[in-house]
Amino acid sequence: MTTQFLPKSMAAMAILFLFAFSQNLSAQSVIKQSVANTVKRAATQQTQPKPANWKPNFEGFKKLPVTGKSTMGTSAMPTKPLFIQNPAAYKQAQAIKQHDPTAFISYNKANGTPNFIAGQNLFSYASPQTPQRVAYDFLQANRELFKLQNPAQELTINNISNPDNLGITHIRLYQQYNGVRVFAADMVAHLNQQGQLVTINGVYHPTPPQGTNTTPAITTEQARLRIAQSLGLDQPPIIPQTLKEQLHIHDDHDLEVLVLLHQPENNTFKLAWQITFFENFLQHKDYFVDAQTGEILFKLNNICNLGPETATAKDLNGKNQTINVYNSGGTYYMLDITREMYNAGNSKLPDDPAGGILTLDLNNLPINKANTDLAHVTSTNNKWPDASAVSAHYNAGICYEYYLNTHSRKSLNGKNGSIISIVNVADNNGDSMDNAFWNGYCMAYGNGDDYYDPLAGSLDVAGHEMTHGVIENTANLVYEFQPGALNESFADVFGSLIDDEDWKIGEDIVKSGKFPNNALRDMQNPHNGGDKSDWFWQPKHMNEYLNLSINDDNGGVHGNSGIPNHAFYLFATAVGRDKAGAVYYRALDNYLTQNSQFVDCRLAVVKSATELYGDATADEARKAFTAVGIIADDGGGGGGDNTGSYTSDLPPVTGTEMQVLHSTPGDTYGIYGYATDLYGLCNTYSLRKASVSENGSVAFFVDEEYNLRYLDLTQGEQTPGYVEQNPSGEWYNVAVSPDGNRLAMISKYDDDNFLYFYDYVSQTSKNFELINPNTQSGGEVTKPKYADHIEWDLFGENVIYDAYNILEGELDYWDVGFINVWSNASKNFTDGKIFKLFPALNKGESIGNPTFANNSNYIIAFDYFNENQEYGVIGANLETGDLGALYENNNLGFPSYNAADNKIMFSLDNNGTPSIAIRSIDASKIVGTGAENIVWNEAAYGQMFAQGTRNFTKPNADFAANITNGNNPVTVNFFDKSTNSPLQWEWTFAGGSPTKSFERNPIVQYSSPGKYAVTLKATNPAGNDSETKNAYIEIWATGIDQTEPYALTTVYPNPGKGQFVFSAQLPQPSSLQLQIINITGQTVYTWQTTQAVSQITHPLNLTNLPAGVYNLQLTAGDHHQNTKLIIE
Repeated sequence: MTTQFLPKSMAAMAILFLFAFSQNLSAQSVIKQSVANTVKRAATQQTQPKPANWKPNFEGFKKLPVTGKSTMGTSAMPTKPLFIQNPAAYKQAQAIKQHDPTAFISYNKANGTPNFIAGQNLFSYASPQTPQRVAYDFLQANRELFKLQNPAQELTINNISNPDNLGITHIRLYQQYNGVRVFAADMVAHLNQQGQLVTINGVYHPTPPQGTNTTPAITTEQARLRIAQSLGLDQPPIIPQTLKEQLHIHDDHDLEVLVLLHQPENNTFKLAWQITFFENFLQHKDYFVDAQTGEILFKLNNICNLGPETATAKDLNGKNQTINVYNSGGTYYMLDITREMYNAGNSKLPDDPAGGILTLDLNNLPINKANTDLAHVTSTNNKWPDASAVSAHYNAGICYEYYLNTHSRKSLNGKNGSIISIVNVADNNGDSMDNAFWNGYCMAYGNGDDYYDPLAGSLDVAGHEMTHGVIENTANLVYEFQPGALNESFADVFGSLIDDEDWKIGEDIVKSGKFPNNALRDMQNPHNGGDKSDWFWQPKHMNEYLNLSINDDNGGVHGNSGIPNHAFYLFATAVGRDKAGAVYYRALDNYLTQNSQFVDCRLAVVKSATELYGDATADEARKAFTAVGIIADDGGGGGGDNTGSYTSDLPPVTGTEMQVLHSTPGDTYGIYGYATDLYGLCNTYSLRKASVSENGSVAFFVDEEYNLRYLDLTQGEQTPGYVEQNPSGEWYNVAVSPDGNRLAMISKYDDDNFLYFYDYVSQTSKNFELINPNTQSGGEVTKPKYADHIEWDLFGENVIYDAYNILEGELDYWDVGFINVWSNASKNFTDGKIFKLFPALNKGESIGNPTFANNSNYIIAFDYFNENQEYGVIGANLETGDLGALYENNNLGFPSYNAADNKIMFSLDNNGTPSIAIRSIDASKIVGTGAENIVWNEAAYGQMFAQGTRNFTKPNADFAANITNGNNPVTVNFFDKSTNSPLQWEWTFAGGSPTKSFERNPIVQYSSPGKYAVTLKATNPAGNDSETKNAYIEIWATGIDQTEPYALTTVYPNPGKGQFVFSAQLPQPSSLQLQIINITGQTVYTWQTTQAVSQITHPLNLTNLPAGVYNLQLTAGDHHQNTKLIIE
């Protein structure tokens, strides 16, 4: 046994195999110049075209001599696309970390782009440069990592801040393509006082596919008309010019913009008009209209609910408040021009102050009356009897002073913009409005009804709503799904800081007995005294997250805000309100972007806490977010998510550790075995590395005459058996599944791009053609020439392979793919779905010879090589997308993990002698540590394994789902979260389709309203365990059909005690029927018109019905529309 030791310092070794790329040689020519015999097939095989109509004959396959088979379950291999960095991106990430050892990089799991890179000096120049040059040059130098083809053209600077109180300059950039903005896609670069880039973060998309359409086929006028028609209007409503001036709506162009919308289902982009459409003079929505067809794609409700003198007046809480007013000719106006932001030169008083605080009066007129003129709140004697106006005016001043004095913010827009409040706002019917909202220009306060007293009486409500104006002018968080929930949460955060008496929102204006906790929301206890069926209940942890559609509270913006709300409460109680407020304001102003998710919020808060107060405060932020289930790699530990993980490990095979290796030609034995000593197994040579069953009892290989052979590894020297009764001489490589039940094979023909499979249990076979899936819609699908190496995953369902490709005549390369060929649940072959390890490689790069770790189905190793004859063994984590350097090599390595997954074996060239070495690896299993130890000379194709079995522990069953409630119908993805390595799963779904499943992570359809239990039974060789979650899935009645040409405009109040009012507007007269349906599908109330109507308002007395969730179904002719109705 050779035990040579090469004293090469790995600490000083640069990862050279990932750096310079020349384009003078092809990948195949590199292979041919290899000095050792461990070469790829393209260099050794003579041209052997496949005979016409050739098919393998499996009838003569012998039963395999595998003993002690393992129990196989469903594969843990993810079937979603993998977003692993390609080698060039990995090289750039490594270069960043080598330049700045403090750097950490977090990735967006949806598309593989970096969403947060932070360090002490990521990039800089020796001489001072402009901040924009530093940012653009860093992006350009790392464009592969950022997945942007031309960052300078695709990212446009929106704003460059002055240095903040820490001396950091922040540059906001938004993404565009061919001059069209990509919706909700932006990033921020941050430079310190020395001009060094220290952080860059954001949520955006890789460069759109070539050919993405950016030319609209319809005009904005046509799009606006289409919106109006969808609302039953002949023309869009016109905002009176006087109202535009009063509300500071000065530029109609800001209300319409061309955008590209990302389509995640096929990774394409759709061109759309984003149009802000005023349905009345205060309320508006953003409509997204297909710029080619005119189809309304979706809409976002951007209404975020919920000479100077002084005067003293009572507010809504009965307190005397001092307010600033304006006297002109003996008429007093509720206008404050005493603040620092006021600009007399640009003001036209009293109607258009520049930097004033102005309170106006709607006089309880219906909000949908388009030609309403807003009135000034005036007095002839400086007495102010309207307590709502006093409260609104006073609270606006408190909010202004908070942002100015605490955060040096110059009004809500940061540019000394006026703050406008409107009081006495009625609803569409002229009734008292039970709400308050920010509409992007002003605050609107209703006087309350069933649930609230006049809403202007709450300082935290005022702080909440006005903070929406701050958010709009900083991160501009999109008002949908998680960004929208963050929008609501940050409004609650600063509402609670402005009114800092407690952790409740709205406690001063809720009516007695309407809320168990006497507050609209409670950051300390988001459940707010209710349960999941109560509309005021909020989740406080990610395991309660509400997966709602865009039509249901904009995707849960008011519900899911409870989770980050509770994180802030935990953080603020740990470090104090003042510190927490400073950290959150910095995160909002400098780090959050339009499409920030909860995890981005954590990263932004941790970064801001570190900058302001150091590691101890940052650790408290980490603890707070971890406590609510928001996990991220933020430089302080963490990881994982709530959507299922494939990173559970199997227990290792325990028994005798062994090796199988192949000698070079001329040796006595072709294949050797090693346990405690080296011994010859046979004098037959193998074309490729042998494939060994999981229990180490048998090895399979293809001999020099292209025949399938096997070795009984429980015996010594032997003559290998033939797999076929009549050896065909037509094979090149073979792999056996871990349980020994199936073979995967490659033919010897160099124009054969098929893989061949045979199952011994069912005695069936199937052939799969290899293709290169195209990730861009409409692109051409290519095919490789042939495969070379194959290996089964740990569960015997997926095969990893490498394949040789020739493109454009001269361009050739090797790459790695996965193919799903078998289902252990159905015990049958699948349809052979294929996905690639890397979507693309750079010219001159190749990868091959992939292998799985022995106990982790999400860890692989493979060879990297390029046209500069640079080689390396690379490790990859398929779940996180991380790459690691296992060894910088000088030849192809054909890597193999040992039984414990703490060492890697590989081939190398030892001064002209083909040799085998072993190197230790760290806990990640993808990074090598220490020096390599050469264990065999004149040898290749080493394989490490153990002869024995896996020692399992009885599993603990647990599961989660991506959605636990929603409007009927609902598709639910279930995720196994069981511990102790289960191998079999039996699910039972009451009310679901299917009602049973044996998949690890099944998908289930629910089509009937109700609450349903879910049971999972998890099994492995040590036993089984069951987990039942009663009422885990809650399905509500069908949601609104967006394709119908009419709308149920009002169901009010909802929730309510049984007395409701509904309004409907139809584009043409029709008879109308209304039905109330309970969760069992029973119709419990019916009402219909006696004649055709086009518009109707009708009261509903449902006090005889029990409390619960109902479906209100409106029928007009052949059309139906549904909405959820809650009776308390």
